[in-house]
Amino acid sequence: MIDRIEGKVLELEPTHVVIDVGGVAFFLSITVQTYEGLGRAKRAMLFTHLYVREDALQLFGFQTPGERESFKILISISGVGPKVARAILSSVSVRTLRDSVSLGDWKRLTAAPGVGRKLAERMVIELRDKLPQSDNAIEPDSGNVSGYAGRAGSVREAVEALVTLGHSQLQAEKLVTRAAKKAGEDAGVEDLLKAALSS
Repeated sequence: MIDRIEGKVLELEPTHVVIDVGGVAFFLSITVQTYEGLGRAKRAMLFTHLYVREDALQLFGFQTPGERESFKILISISGVGPKVARAILSSVSVRTLRDSVSLGDWKRLTAAPGVGRKLAERMVIELRDKLPQSDNAIEPDSGNVSGYAGRAGSVREAVEALVTLGHSQLQAEKLVTRAAKKAGEDAGVEDLLKAALSS
């Protein structure tokens, strides 16, 4: 079992990354969230999952253990293969997925290609109590809005405001995360929005 891969980034696209490890190039399928997290990094370390089919082996890479765990849980649901699971985790963050399931908000899940109402409703039922409940188990504090617990209200409001302005949930969370790092601990909603929109 390959738990993680670390090496030089040879190629990076929204759907995949090629990483050189000691002269061996690994092709890993990734989510948009992982792609955005890697940015222009020359080296990367990704947590992996090997998906085995009768006719092929497919290696998936994830930036956090929580994203990988959520992927594994998603593909355990009938009707959700790796392609759909990757689409879901590309459309919403892991935390948003967990919150949507907790609130029974199946409509948010239909934003992912390949997910219709029936599948989304079944996912909400089957995923309940299965996804990681600890924010630390989902995404590291340094890279997600969940890390700013002391100002969670302001962060949440800023994210909601950006979504209202037309940004996707995932994009809004990433913009506010960067803004929160720049604006400092005392930043309010307006400060976060200004920093997010100017980045």
